Amino acid sequence: MDLLIKNDIDSVNTILQKIGFHKIERDGWLEFRREKNGRDHIYLFKRNSVYAEVHHDRKIHFLMFGVDYKPLKLLKELREAGIVFEQLGGSSWFTRRNRALLKGFKPWED
Repeated sequence: MDLLIKNDIDSVNTILQKIGFHKIERDGWLEFRREKNGRDHIYLFKRNSVYAEVHHDRKIHFLMFGVDYKPLKLLKELREAGIVFEQLGGSSWFTRRNRALLKGFKPWED
């Protein structure tokens, strides 16, 4: 699921680490992972605002198969932890705005 986050990137970083995510710094963006009945993934990118791509991978997955692009439990947990966001794009492989594996992780321009 594609999200536009209203918090600043430093507070999101702190909140995600407090709720058990491990940060991996990539070239120009951040990846957060958490192992929990599979793997929760959050990719963060900051341009004029903070953009996030959020999904849950099952233990066996490939591209759109075995990946939950509308992880409602994870979204509820993020809201309860204090992250304010709005949904952008879609919640399936076909309706999402960003397909990072095929196009590279490049969110749209603000």
